[in-house]
Amino acid sequence: EDERGIQLDRTVLLSWPMAIRRRVVRHGLQKIDGNMQSPRFDMIQRVLDGVEQGQSGWTMQINAVDVGQEYNRLVFSKRETIPLNNLSASPLREIGVEIPGEIVWPPTGQRLAVAMQYDQTITSQPHSLMMNIDAATFTPELRVRSWVPGDVFCPKGLGGRQKKLQDFFSDIKLPRSQRQKVPLLVAPEGILWVGGLREDERFQPSSTTTSVVIATMTP
Repeated sequence: EDERGIQLDRTVLLSWPMAIRRRVVRHGLQKIDGNMQSPRFDMIQRVLDGVEQGQSGWTMQINAVDVGQEYNRLVFSKRETIPLNNLSASPLREIGVEIPGEIVWPPTGQRLAVAMQYDQTITSQPHSLMMNIDAATFTPELRVRSWVPGDVFCPKGLGGRQKKLQDFFSDIKLPRSQRQKVPLLVAPEGILWVGGLREDERFQPSSTTTSVVIATMTP
């Protein structure tokens, strides 16, 4: 444990029985977020699935905790938040959205809707204001929020490679004045969709997908 949070050696963690691995991950989450009650089993399992895959650079968000793998270390750190008394002066916005559900994004007035489709016929994705998400790849606790420094995702088309969101904005030449207005559809596992701009590769439907969440935005 250091100023960054808690770091665990991945090799050591994998050498322990599964029950102990789950206990260690649960303890790490609760140690960083003192207000967290017992984390759900599926959240703990998603962390362990990431550890077992062994790919450095993945991250996920579980309540107020950022969890990720840096080289051979599993890192738990406190997610940066803005005090409630400063929200009025901050461009950060965050709105919960249910499945199915719809919200209005205040910075632009756009509507963002999400719905579930259970059959195996995936609706076509004809434009940038629509995204299909494999429902099995994320925890259905969705939020829509604005960008904050440090955000990362795996843009579709980069083969699963991670990229800082601020670098992505620079690549597409999005003016700084517009960046806080872009809605991000976010699950505990990370950013699903940079609204209207790019999907995250990790949550795309595949040939084995049996149900999808369809997210759409108005122009």
